Amino acid sequence: MGALVGPTAPVRPAPNLPALPWNRRDWFVLSGIAALIVVAVGLFVGMTDTTSSTVQSKPAPTASSFAVASGDGKTFLCGSGITLSVGGTQTHVASVDADQITLSTPLASAPSSGTAVSQSQLGPATVAVCASVASSPAPTTTEFTLAGGAGVDFVDSAITVDGQPATIKSVDSTSYRITLSKALATAPSSGTPVVQQLYTTGSLIGGIVGLAISEISILILAVAAWVARPFATRIVKKQRPRILETFVFGAVVAVVDTLVYYLEVSTLGSTTGAGVALAELAAAASGFVLVPLAYPAVSRMFRRTPRQAPAQRSGR
Repeated sequence: MGALVGPTAPVRPAPNLPALPWNRRDWFVLSGIAALIVVAVGLFVGMTDTTSSTVQSKPAPTASSFAVASGDGKTFLCGSGITLSVGGTQTHVASVDADQITLSTPLASAPSSGTAVSQSQLGPATVAVCASVASSPAPTTTEFTLAGGAGVDFVDSAITVDGQPATIKSVDSTSYRITLSKALATAPSSGTPVVQQLYTTGSLIGGIVGLAISEISILILAVAAWVARPFATRIVKKQRPRILETFVFGAVVAVVDTLVYYLEVSTLGSTTGAGVALAELAAAASGFVLVPLAYPAVSRMFRRTPRQAPAQRSGR
């Protein structure tokens, strides 16, 4: 019978790892591996984060101006700090009027309908959010609405209205109608360009920070900790922590990241320039550093006390 079945492969014994509680060093190992996973995924997300659309047939495109798909105009940024790819040719956006894009330098020829238009910014840069005043509701010296719903991307800060400096007092959360803190000399007409300078951390930093600080960061970091669990076990040479214990670790990291971020915003206010990137990165890293310090005490709640067998009576 053995000759028919053939020799069986030797069973490889499972490693006999000690069932010891994880200390701070062990949780730091898990935290570090989880952070590397978040960074790797965030960089991939950042590399593929691209704003894209296509050239429309109407109105007829020219070498210096063309329309993109309805609603896409407000997603493109202006200025020399960020390039625009039109069918593979690199250029810059001078202005945006609803979905009509005007280039700072004309192309060699007018792009055909369906030509791909894309824009991405990997690293930190100062760019411009640009739009134009809409005809309805009628603009006044203190209030106006931007065409194409572009007001959603404007914040309470300095702007220029056809070159005139102004400051936004508020942006209505529903209609995105802009109210200025001080009246302009004259009411802007329909199509008047409105520009606001904006510092962006870029898609690479944004991809990483977006995973650590977002509405779903608790789920994302819990999964990252679970993925890091077997790798950390090989390094610390102890039995794996329970799955629930690992999920909770990642979730607590996400909560700490978010709390530190909002603490930075409330105490430091709105930072500008490189301070934005530093503040976001510091908040995203805080949970990975702080949680392992206290988590050994938290993990004790997940340890099961072995049940003792009831004492047996000796029969007569």
